[in-house]
Amino acid sequence: MKYLFRGKRLDCDKWVFGYLADKNIINDIDTSRYYKVDENTIGLWSGYYDDFNMKIFENDILKDTRDIEYYIIKISRGRFVCVDQNNYEWDIKAILGSAYTKVIGNTYEAE
Repeated sequence: MKYLFRGKRLDCDKWVFGYLADKNIINDIDTSRYYKVDENTIGLWSGYYDDFNMKIFENDILKDTRDIEYYIIKISRGRFVCVDQNNYEWDIKAILGSAYTKVIGNTYEAE
């Protein structure tokens, strides 16, 4: 099984999505080209989508649009969790099942 990753390319300011070929190289799923990426920006796809059909990756910022809550997507003890402002970990399935969610960015590009 191949896992989908995302990382920010070193040669430009663009994201690449694909398979991890090395600790800082991603094989782009669209072009089959290999790109060096900033290894600090590499994130694994959670396998889930927000309510706007956007893939949710590790270190994304997820907003609950009804309660105005924000979560950072992390991997903890081998599973994806949503970490709230109080550093409490919520199971990602519980948040996605009870909230109206939208990916609004990620921790690499947050100001």
